[in-house]
Amino acid sequence: NKSLLSFLDASEEESIHFSNKLSDLLVKSVYFNTEEVKIKTKHSASVWVEVKLKQLDMQGDNKGIAATIDNINERKQAQEKLQHLALHDTLTGLYNRYSFDNELSRLTLLAARGTHNHCLLYIDLDHFKIINDTEGHQTGDLVLKEVAAILSQRLRKSDVLCRVGGDEFVILLVDTQIDDAVTIGNNICKQIADAHFHFGKNSYKISASIGVSEVDGNATGPEYLRQADIALYVAKNKGRNRVHCYTEDDAESKEQHSSMQWAHRLQEAVVNDNIELHFQPIWDVKNNKTAYFEALVRLKINGKLVYPGEFITALERAEDINMLDHQVVSKTIKMLSTHPVLHKVAINLSAQAFSDEGLVPLIKSKLEQYNVSGTKIIFELTESASLTNVSGTIRMIEEITELGCQFSIDDFGTGFSTFAYLRDLPAQSVKIDGSFVKGMHKNSEDLTLVKAISNIAIALGKECVAEFVENREIYQELEKIGVHYAQGYFISRPMPVEQLVDFTFEI
Repeated sequence: NKSLLSFLDASEEESIHFSNKLSDLLVKSVYFNTEEVKIKTKHSASVWVEVKLKQLDMQGDNKGIAATIDNINERKQAQEKLQHLALHDTLTGLYNRYSFDNELSRLTLLAARGTHNHCLLYIDLDHFKIINDTEGHQTGDLVLKEVAAILSQRLRKSDVLCRVGGDEFVILLVDTQIDDAVTIGNNICKQIADAHFHFGKNSYKISASIGVSEVDGNATGPEYLRQADIALYVAKNKGRNRVHCYTEDDAESKEQHSSMQWAHRLQEAVVNDNIELHFQPIWDVKNNKTAYFEALVRLKINGKLVYPGEFITALERAEDINMLDHQVVSKTIKMLSTHPVLHKVAINLSAQAFSDEGLVPLIKSKLEQYNVSGTKIIFELTESASLTNVSGTIRMIEEITELGCQFSIDDFGTGFSTFAYLRDLPAQSVKIDGSFVKGMHKNSEDLTLVKAISNIAIALGKECVAEFVENREIYQELEKIGVHYAQGYFISRPMPVEQLVDFTFEI
């Protein structure tokens, strides 16, 4: 003789809701109802049940309510587990990116209504990749769990901690001023930097860089995340293990934002193949004719040509340089097949080329596709890049040579301890670094260095190319030394392929 309501395991609001459903049936405003509720058992446990409620109507009179109760506890538990998985990171148990986006949207809306400001902390672990590469990803996962525990200790009940990437975390600090957020960020940096992670005999230390943005209601959720991301990059550029706060009048944030926008435009230009190739003649000093041309890449952005000095570093940082290599190689080989004036072309490769497993197959495929002989191509790789991985460079040179192509070491002489490697690298030619060439007619030391590099190259049976030949004096000195080829503005500036047929040069 107890009321069904006395068995409910529910909040006051939920109990009132269920009671109202019963009342609706009793007053005949509805005939049938179904509710899912938790009820208490005699063992003080709680189970989920589905209650189907129906009026007992006999000869027009409402005699009461019939209830059918089904145990749906397993189904509800499975639903709750799926909901938890949808909202949480499986490794750390923290909220995931989906939960973060929803919570950031909610706080943005509250801030826009004028109720308190909030703050966003974007946290990235410094040097975490070292642990992953050295100890393996399983150990890296243990570190992430430890970091998650450290971060959890810093939170109030109202704050939200999420893992949004591999080693990236965000914290939403509710009703928090920007100065307090920076203080909290500095404490987090210190706590992570003070932690030690032991694996066998090895001990590792990591740190964290943190970007902070203020959720003040004047922007959108994605914009606040972008601001914190910009501040995070500034923190890393300033030396890591520190906090940087994004503000509209912060020069460092503005500079970083501009840099990121520029990198994005460059990426789009590469992805969309907005590439233009110009060609600079390489002059055969002895035979007084064009030996070959060097292909020089420009990107077309907003109708203007952008030169390599403005984008190579940015593309390397964005890890898009391999894509540029591939597109330049493909475009050059295609142009070799359609422009007879290009009888031989040198193509510059990036420092990452020797580790790009897809490059040589691409070269082979394009040579076959456009029916171009490999003997028409010289690949150039800088001295410093060649020596970063000597075995990898040798392997790549050998593979390229099998296709009939030649290989040249660019900017040679920038590292004097590397002369011995010249003997071991199977390159057919070396290009003397222009920093020595451009001053050799005025500086006896530069002249001596150019002679030394040329003599060594010739002694090892390699051809020698001098770049930055800017005037007649330099050219004549190179001729005396016996350098095979000259390249520079004195001979010709780079030009579109259509202008090559009109190129002439006389001493």
